[in-house]
Amino acid sequence: MKSKIWFIIRLLIMIIPVIFSIWFIKVINDLNMLPNKLFALVVGSYILINILNVLCLIPKKIVLNIIGIILSIGIIVISCFGIKHGTKISNFLNKSFNNNGIEVTGYSIAVLKSSGYDKLDDLNNKLMGHNTL
Repeated sequence: MKSKIWFIIRLLIMIIPVIFSIWFIKVINDLNMLPNKLFALVVGSYILINILNVLCLIPKKIVLNIIGIILSIGIIVISCFGIKHGTKISNFLNKSFNNNGIEVTGYSIAVLKSSGYDKLDDLNNKLMGHNTL
């Protein structure tokens, strides 16, 4: 019974970092800010570290299991940090550069100094021309 529980715990310690790694890689990919070579390096690094993590947790040797647990914690912490900040950056960019259908148009009104029109209200119900540049 005890070995079955330890097997389930080791299995969870193997699977959870892989899930966080996939999530982190998806966030980086969605940002689309890294060059392909650097993105491939990040993905390759995560794959190698996860493989090393699984290989450390498969045998029943205490020292390797401790190394695997430390690797798992490191992967989870780094992934959470990256997911949090990547999501913040993505939200900022979406708010800043997606104007959500709002269109702003500016107009300039020019009158002769000698015309006597000082305020915009002075032009109410007056006939005006416009220039489209």
